[in-house]
Amino acid sequence: RECADTEWKSIPENLKKFTEGRLEETNCQKRFRESNAYKLIGNDPKLIQSSFQECHKLVMAMTCSELQSGKMDSINACVTFQQIQNR
Repeated sequence: RECADTEWKSIPENLKKFTEGRLEETNCQKRFRESNAYKLIGNDPKLIQSSFQECHKLVMAMTCSELQSGKMDSINACVTFQQIQNR
């Protein structure tokens, strides 16, 4: 959230409301419960769990500039997890 504070001010009000709705915890939980990862669909369950845990750990350690530059897209565990989610 802190990483987006500077850009958030320039987003049109209607998009802010849409984004806030999508990011509400209940909506995030609902979408995740419907996901391949939650249902352990698309790959070995241990791979799903380990790729999520590794991706989460590395993303949480990133700086705002790393996140904004797309460094997450170069992390193998995050790429693997995203592929599982998009199947």
